[in-house]
Amino acid sequence: MIAGVIFYLARKVFPPIQVMGVAAYDTHVAMTVGFLTGLLLALVQFRIESWFPRIRQLANDHPLLQGPWQTWTVIIIAGALSEELWRALSLQTLQAAGFNLPVVIVLTSLAYAFAQLGGVPGRLLGIWEDVVAAVVVGLALALLFREYGSVLANCAANLTFNSLKMYAARHRGKSSTSGRMEHT
Repeated sequence: MIAGVIFYLARKVFPPIQVMGVAAYDTHVAMTVGFLTGLLLALVQFRIESWFPRIRQLANDHPLLQGPWQTWTVIIIAGALSEELWRALSLQTLQAAGFNLPVVIVLTSLAYAFAQLGGVPGRLLGIWEDVVAAVVVGLALALLFREYGSVLANCAANLTFNSLKMYAARHRGKSSTSGRMEHT
């Protein structure tokens, strides 16, 4: 639903290709729609965390809170590029192999969520609530790619989403650590 609203607004708000030129229009739209998608996905993730407090409690002890932020920034950038290239290749290849588009989108979204469980440190917390949230993100990113056919839009969305998640986790981690220290 979120992706549909963004796609509709992007098509209504941005001028036609003939006005701005093909390259400028494509890049501008892809980056803007990707950024907005990432922002909305982060807001949805934060809402899910408010519904399921266990996510937030476990996230406060996540390894993302350890180490220099520059290292995590590089990991997020490399991860966004590799994840979105994988998604684009998977969607195109499976569809070319004759799989139905909705099935392909669901399969790649499930693979995206479960692949994140195996990372060291895992990007997911290993609880069902976080896996469901990752599937929702995977569905939105798959729909974004199918709508725009642009890895650039997906990379912008992925970077925005994960950067906001990292900032929020590190900010919460500092707040909860200082709060625990004051009460000690």
